[in-house]
This record gives sequence, C-alpha cells and structure tokens, in this order.
Amino acid sequence: MRTLVFPPPIPEKDVPEHVRRAMRAFERVHQQLEAQAAMTRRRRYVICVRNEGYEASLELRKVYKALSNSKAGSHGLVRVIDESGQDYLYPEGMFVSIDLPKEAALAFALAQP
Repeated sequence: MRTLVFPPPIPEKDVPEHVRRAMRAFERVHQQLEAQAAMTRRRRYVICVRNEGYEASLELRKVYKALSNSKAGSHGLVRVIDESGQDYLYPEGMFVSIDLPKEAALAFALAQP
C-alpha cells in the first residue's frame, strides 16, 4: 500500500493576502450554508401520500415544505406550499412528516430563494 505524504502547512504569514482573503470568504460562505442547512433541518417537511381531489396541486411521493400553523393543526389540517408555490391548508392524512438527512437539508437550503 502506498502512503501519501503531505507537505507541512504553510505559515499564515507566508500565504499571499489575496489567498487569505479568498480563504476567509470561502469560510464565511461555508458557515452561512451550514447555518441554512441547520435551519432547514429544523423546518418541517412532509411527503404527500394521498392526493385525491387535489391532483393538480399535489404530487404523490413528493416532498413539500410544511409551515407552522398551530390553529390549522388543531383542526387536523397542515399548511403546505404546493405546486403553485402558494401555501394552502390540506388534511393532515394526506402527508407523512419526515426528517431530512444533512445532505438533503443542504440541498434544500441551496435551493431556497
């Protein structure tokens, strides 16, 4: 088996300023994306398991973002952003809540406007 040998890290004082700026910018973007992904993981997502009567608005087996709405929940409804891009109330029985893996949460965070 071959062993990889990496050179020692370059002392920061020897790294050109334009490279340090690029590294700091990359780190800021990375932190923002991680924060967005963490926020996305906390959001509620649902999968449509029934769409009778709502075929034009809901696709079976598609993941939708569900918005927090305690009043709707107390009536057995869930507020979902559907195919039109608008949020509407649908019966809770049409959906199953899911937890997103970290990779999926990051993809959703990147897709957010």
